[in-house]
Amino acid sequence: MSSRFLVASLAALLASCWLPAAAPPPRPKEVKLQGPKAEVSKPVFSPDGKLVAIAGSDRKIRIWDASSGECVLEFASGHKFDPDRGHWGSAGALAFTPDGKTLITGSNDGAVLLHDVKTGKKVDTLEIPGVIRRSYFSPDGKKLLVNSTKVHLWDFEARKEIRSQDFRAGVHGPTVGFDADGEVIVLGHVQGIKSGHHLRFATFDWTTGKTRYVSPEFPPRGLGELALSRDGKWAASSGEGKLIHVWEVKTGKVLASFSHGPGRVCTNSVVFSPDRSMLALGVKHQKSDGLTDAHPPRGTVRVFDLSTVGQGDKTRVSTVGVWEGDPGPVAPLAFSTDGKRLAAGTFERGVVRIREVKGLPAQK
Repeated sequence: MSSRFLVASLAALLASCWLPAAAPPPRPKEVKLQGPKAEVSKPVFSPDGKLVAIAGSDRKIRIWDASSGECVLEFASGHKFDPDRGHWGSAGALAFTPDGKTLITGSNDGAVLLHDVKTGKKVDTLEIPGVIRRSYFSPDGKKLLVNSTKVHLWDFEARKEIRSQDFRAGVHGPTVGFDADGEVIVLGHVQGIKSGHHLRFATFDWTTGKTRYVSPEFPPRGLGELALSRDGKWAASSGEGKLIHVWEVKTGKVLASFSHGPGRVCTNSVVFSPDRSMLALGVKHQKSDGLTDAHPPRGTVRVFDLSTVGQGDKTRVSTVGVWEGDPGPVAPLAFSTDGKRLAAGTFERGVVRIREVKGLPAQK
């Protein structure tokens, strides 16, 4: 064998070792998760962003591959004749545990169930009275906050309730969460002092249930949907005149007010990105927006850039993108953990779509 051949072979081998690895295929801009035609719950991403869990009114929970749109697991969330097989009714209030191994679900039967993500098998039950609306984990994953008839705080590792607090008196639909230090944040709409029809935005002391801060009064329907940022620093509310207000929770100061554009904000469809640099909301167009019978109302998702909010005169809220959805109101929205993707469903159609936020078309 010639030395020239050996040198050429060695050079080819070394070159192959230094060649960069092939880049992974680009992620599709939209992934469609198509279940049966049933109402769907708020979609939730797993901590690593690879899975999306959704509960349906058909008493089924489905876990999907967020990149391929493949349903990787389907299991019954409950059975109306056999409580040992799950909830009495349809499930909701979904949340992944911080390690991504367990999915928790709530319903109107006063129970929070824990399911193995790989098998769907029920592994534990937390008894919590009332209708379970939402569930949240603390930043360290050690505490679980459940919004029910009361607000319940649990030591999740010990499976023991720490305390519960009733915020119903004079409060409309409290919104709860944690701040960055793991302290409980409770927001709500309270009746005005001067007029029972006017509403106020308020924060509450978790340990006593007393009001910490109450905003100025707003006119009837002046405050609508409420959302809390993941770190508990900001809140957002929809209001009359197609306005969105962004608040500083600690002081109650309005940091920004801007128009969300045509349409009516859908229920539970206002959400901050994890780093609160963006705000997404779902709206449903109405005939008052110029629609005709030939153009049925469609759900639309709008994403706004909040990166300059809180900078005083430099605050400028702009539109990141607009996503025209399916006919009907938009179901609750969810950002992925890294904030790069957004999941949106449509009530009663069983469809949830996942889009790359960066690729959303600009507002026309």
